[in-house]
Amino acid sequence: MLGALERTIWFSALLLAGLAILLALVLFGFGGGLPDLKSPAGSRASANPPLVEPIPDLFATSAVPALETSSNAINPFFTLYFQPPAPPPTKKVPLLYLGCVESSTRVLRAYVRVADKLQILPLGEKVIADYAIQNISLKALVLTNTTGQTSVFGFKTNATIEVPAN
Repeated sequence: MLGALERTIWFSALLLAGLAILLALVLFGFGGGLPDLKSPAGSRASANPPLVEPIPDLFATSAVPALETSSNAINPFFTLYFQPPAPPPTKKVPLLYLGCVESSTRVLRAYVRVADKLQILPLGEKVIADYAIQNISLKALVLTNTTGQTSVFGFKTNATIEVPAN
């Protein structure tokens, strides 16, 4: 039924005229204003303004309680997620250089006591872990590992060497 009213030209013209009148009333300010209200004759506004009390300082430092620090609180800016891996476990092994011997073919061999085991090793041989003999002399034995770290052990001097625990 509403669709039939929209199709008639008289209904559309009447609707357009009503909207035009409403627009004219709005534009020219007819109606819609508030009436002027007069105060009753019996009541008068007081001549003295009300007393204004000071507003308390809401944002003063004395109004904010002191912050309490807790030593057991979890820091929100610290995480245990990103941690470097633990260094590989190492052990210290006693090492004692007992001297050297030269064979008839001029090959030097070193007498080395690692922990409780006596070893007779030529130049370039592995002593323990990745430490190999770099130089043999009467006074000292020089060991070098794969990373290039060099250790010097004196003749009959008790020393320790740190190697991976594996």
